Amino acid sequence: MIIEAEGEGFLVHEIIIIPSGTVTEELISAFRFRYDIYVNELAYIKTQYIYELLKMEFDAYDKNSTHFMIKRDSEVIAYARIIADGEEGLPVLNKVGFSNIFTGKKKVEVSRMIIDKEYRLTKVIKDLYKNIFRYLSELDRGTVILADVFVNSNSYKGLKYIGFQESDLRYHDDSFLLDEESVLLYMNTENVKNMLF
Repeated sequence: MIIEAEGEGFLVHEIIIIPSGTVTEELISAFRFRYDIYVNELAYIKTQYIYELLKMEFDAYDKNSTHFMIKRDSEVIAYARIIADGEEGLPVLNKVGFSNIFTGKKKVEVSRMIIDKEYRLTKVIKDLYKNIFRYLSELDRGTVILADVFVNSNSYKGLKYIGFQESDLRYHDDSFLLDEESVLLYMNTENVKNMLF
């Protein structure tokens, strides 16, 4: 686990990176944060009994994920994960049924990027992106980075702004309760090395 302090003044916060296969108290707090945002606040994800019982949101892809979170005063204020292409595949490719897309290339997926509502208009998103892309820049050349986002969402606009390309894959994601169109965005790791903020 790598922990470092960033920010200035009232926005000083910790950046925590939890490697795949590791279960820590920080990871449990990240699952609770995901539940608070995705299930309670935004009502994006269909609730399941286990989510309600534990007050956590998690899935089978978490074990193959590197988790990134930003904490301020011991509270999680931002989170994202990078999923390695494992035996379960990648969520976005499994959803659209195109697991053969980018055949022969290493792939990862950036997923569950969320910011606490009090920090959505601060530099916290930039700090989250910076740390995610610093990690991605260390991956093998030629790795394809995928992101599954709602069309015209803030994530869509932010990722397009920093250089993600839009694929032709548009679809309605049944795992979310919203009636919004989703799209697959992608970028190669060669481009990440050139865009670190």
